[in-house]
Amino acid sequence: MIKFFRHIRQSMINQNRTKKYLLYAIGEIILVVIGILIALQINNWNENRKLVKAEIKALKELQEGFKADTLDLNINIEALTKASRSGTIILKQLKSDAPYHDSLSLHFASALQLTRLISNDGPYDMLKTKGLDLISNDSLRKKIINMHDNRYESLRIWEKGFFVSDRYIQEQCIELFDVVQFFDLSHEGIIDARMVPHDYEALKTNKRYQTMIRTYATQSRLFLMYTMSIKAKLKAIINDINNELKALSQ
Repeated sequence: MIKFFRHIRQSMINQNRTKKYLLYAIGEIILVVIGILIALQINNWNENRKLVKAEIKALKELQEGFKADTLDLNINIEALTKASRSGTIILKQLKSDAPYHDSLSLHFASALQLTRLISNDGPYDMLKTKGLDLISNDSLRKKIINMHDNRYESLRIWEKGFFVSDRYIQEQCIELFDVVQFFDLSHEGIIDARMVPHDYEALKTNKRYQTMIRTYATQSRLFLMYTMSIKAKLKAIINDINNELKALSQ
């Protein structure tokens, strides 16, 4: 092909057809430029496809991580619900001067249940190494960053405060209870424990213990509401990611 164009060009020069030669030369330059532009366009298209594939992969991994986090939050929500309910039952029993029964041992322990967020940070950490801008949707990117860097972090800070409070209450309860079973993880992933009081009747007039249980129950309810709000936001993000994946796959 190159020899063919050279032959035409040389023929025009030999025939002293300067004007036609100039027009031909300009046309040849235009064809070369068009060829370069097409090559660049194809290269850009290929690069964009690679980025889209990488983005889809990252979004799918993030989505799976958020789904796993939702399951973990469900366990925590159940535990916090039990803690709040058990605290209320204990206070009602003590206030009404009700007699002791074996099921109360479950509530005494359940009222002091702790929860811990076990988030799947791997996909997000990987995204940060590749560059957060890999997520092209600005709104979705901000939601993902906010969930990991703000919401999860706030939840962990709250947990730390909760642990300090729980540790203090547990230390105070050592003298009041026999901890028969405390860290037996059931098949559902919820801590199933039992605490039997040394002197149940004395707890009815122990204002300090009742205040601690009341405080812990209140903390559990507040923590429960915050955990549920995070779960709701996670559900929305998972849905947003699903919509974005559909758009990118078109």
